[in-house]
Amino acid sequence: MRLRGVLFDLDGVLVESRAVWFEVMRAIARKFGYPEISAEQMARAWGQGIAEDLRMFYPGLTVEELESEYNLMFPRYVQHVKVEPDGPAVLEELRAKGIRVAVVTNSPAKLARAMLDQARVDPDVLVSGSDVCEPKPAPDGILAALTLLQLTAAQAVFVGDTNFDREAARRARIGFAGYRIDGDMRIESLGEIARLVF
Repeated sequence: MRLRGVLFDLDGVLVESRAVWFEVMRAIARKFGYPEISAEQMARAWGQGIAEDLRMFYPGLTVEELESEYNLMFPRYVQHVKVEPDGPAVLEELRAKGIRVAVVTNSPAKLARAMLDQARVDPDVLVSGSDVCEPKPAPDGILAALTLLQLTAAQAVFVGDTNFDREAARRARIGFAGYRIDGDMRIESLGEIARLVF
């Protein structure tokens, strides 16, 4: 069956904001008197959802409180988000060929939209961490995106860069294109997506 949709993870694929998130999360830890977050801790936590951030770094806060802090702090640093230069062109190429495009991210909706604006990327569908009950590695975001795109898992592929992405794809039973990591297929650049769908 010819693929009709490509679902992208956001951070680490279309944009790179690890350095920004590191500063945001450290600033929140300082604000509330939590222990300093190390680079090693941040690396282990990369890609997880807000509930896990709470468990690991901010016990005592609620999901709503932490999301509010992220929404407050992130805009102060968003200009430092690095944009994958091929992203806008690849999405336009997909659309020109009739391929629908979604972004599925664990980031809260407001921050995801800010990063997409920074990247000059406007997907057909955005499913953020605010839109689902369980973040990746749960399949909820991918399944929601497929529903909104009116596609089946067999008609699409998910592009991600973390173990959380790979596990979410496995659980959603969708093909996984690993962006610089192993998957059902592996790509080293976004430009390679064309060969997966055309």
